Amino acid sequence: MVPNSFESCSIFPCCQGLKACGESYAKALLIEDDPIVVGYLKYVLASAGCSVLCSCSANEGLELFSENSSAIDFIIMDYQLPGMHAARLLAKIRDISNGVHIFLASGYAEDFIKNDFPLEQVTAFIQKPFQADLLIDLIASECKRTTKRAH
Repeated sequence: MVPNSFESCSIFPCCQGLKACGESYAKALLIEDDPIVVGYLKYVLASAGCSVLCSCSANEGLELFSENSSAIDFIIMDYQLPGMHAARLLAKIRDISNGVHIFLASGYAEDFIKNDFPLEQVTAFIQKPFQADLLIDLIASECKRTTKRAH
């Protein structure tokens, strides 16, 4: 079942607050199939003030993005997902919106991934495992550095 709204984050303590390029808190789409990573990222993003939509497969993530593209400020997507290759998912997301920030996360080294994935089309590559504060700093700096283009 695909949720149709962002999860409330009021139960988590607020840190500094991650804001997208604007006044409101950032809205994130997390496309990740590992439940431990999902739980960790939901906590980290919510603690930073984000609203989070979660998906455990490429197809579900694409459906969520299609339905909520105007509300989503950034996406964190895993490299290996059930349903379709990450490069194909990226292309389909870019067909919907070329301006959304996409952070590709993987346990594989960046040098390995660049052989079959267009890394130049994502905002940044995130090597797993990562530290929460570094992840938030990266997302905040990249979202401030570049503005989200029209859909």
